[in-house]
Amino acid sequence: MGKFTPGRPNTRIIKATYDFAVDGGGVGNKNLSVSIPDNAIITGGYIDVETDLASAGSATVGVGLAGAYTAFKNAAAFTDYTANGSGLILTNVAPPQTGVKTQGSILIGIVIGTAALTGGKMHIYVTYIAGA
Repeated sequence: MGKFTPGRPNTRIIKATYDFAVDGGGVGNKNLSVSIPDNAIITGGYIDVETDLASAGSATVGVGLAGAYTAFKNAAAFTDYTANGSGLILTNVAPPQTGVKTQGSILIGIVIGTAALTGGKMHIYVTYIAGA
């Protein structure tokens, strides 16, 4: 059995924010400005929608990592991202799904599909264990 080291937290949390006013809403991949560190073992997380995502069309949004933009949450209708939907767990990583171990530092990202977003803001909290 592994040894617990007092004073050193086992689980860590990192926060990235998607903000239409800062990041824009065009169709495509968007890397956010926060990276998950090398050797992090991702165990789950939450999406906290501050301002409902908006679109003049039928936009979809996925959440993940640079190069794997739906690693956390498959692309879903923008209407799934509302302030009332806050606290959505990152469905593709959370148990009983498999965890993800990073190979190098990697940016958190989203993918916008089908139509552009015209507004919205959400925070993505990723929980992870610092690996060796």
